[in-house]
Amino acid sequence: MQFELAETALSEMHPRICQLVNVVHDGDSLLSIPSPPSPLSNPIILNLISTYLLHILVVKTRPDKATSKSIEELASLLASPTTRSLLHWFPNFTGLPAKHTDYLLTRTYSTLTKLCSSFSTTPNKSDSKLKVQIPSPESLFILRTYALRCLCHTSPGVIQAGTFWDQATSFAATLAKASQKSSEDRATRLVLDAYSEIASLAMKRPDGETFAGVNEKGFLAFCDSWTSFAKRVSIILTSIFLTSSFIGRRYLSSAEHQYADAAARTHFLPKATRRACRDETRTGFFSYRSSISAGCHSRRHEMLQRLCSNNGPPRGRGKARKW
Repeated sequence: MQFELAETALSEMHPRICQLVNVVHDGDSLLSIPSPPSPLSNPIILNLISTYLLHILVVKTRPDKATSKSIEELASLLASPTTRSLLHWFPNFTGLPAKHTDYLLTRTYSTLTKLCSSFSTTPNKSDSKLKVQIPSPESLFILRTYALRCLCHTSPGVIQAGTFWDQATSFAATLAKASQKSSEDRATRLVLDAYSEIASLAMKRPDGETFAGVNEKGFLAFCDSWTSFAKRVSIILTSIFLTSSFIGRRYLSSAEHQYADAAARTHFLPKATRRACRDETRTGFFSYRSSISAGCHSRRHEMLQRLCSNNGPPRGRGKARKW
């Protein structure tokens, strides 16, 4: 009953907050408040917006009312670039007290991870109230990734680096294990996108050099996990390349055509490999595979920085193998 009353009150607050910041009210999503035409500096209004965005997310993610459909819709909303949720607004909240912003971020993390955990196992068949469909692993991963991105913005000392990186690798492993074979490619791309964004945010923290440093064991394990998923991309692209080169592009499916074309533009591959994808030459794949497998502990931080940039992973020192 309390949640119903809270949702009603928040629904009535949404159009008033939009009017307060001089934006058009969008009734389709209570989780989003459009960006104002000019940056806000009033701490009272910013505190109001931040509190609203947290509590509407808490209300919308109640495990007792969550369904497979609602989880899918929530993941789609939070992943949409047009949704102005808590993370989008957070740069405006940096002037608020750190205690308040840390609470916003950690509460959002705990709310989303608790929701996802309630769907991690098959419900008890003897309890009719829990007979719900399980959401897709991709949707759960998107929500967990959103939660980790929130933790990236916390103040130094609020979270432990080892625990954070362990969670990141654990969430990716859960997705890989739960994904069906037909959706492995999509799952791999989701993980690589998430890893790139999370690592980039972590290195921008005030304590980024230690939080995402080579002396942090959890971070090194994260880099190993990242490398293993990057290898999957190499294997898939090599398979498509061999098919197109020796059998002919006419035997590729439409999805494989799109994958090969996208590979030429992806930031997960070095420029030489992108050129190889476009020109259907043979050199890029082997230099990429050799460089991926050659990363030692002393070069992992360099590898991570390259993965976050547009130049892709560090290239191997040896020349590309020729046929």
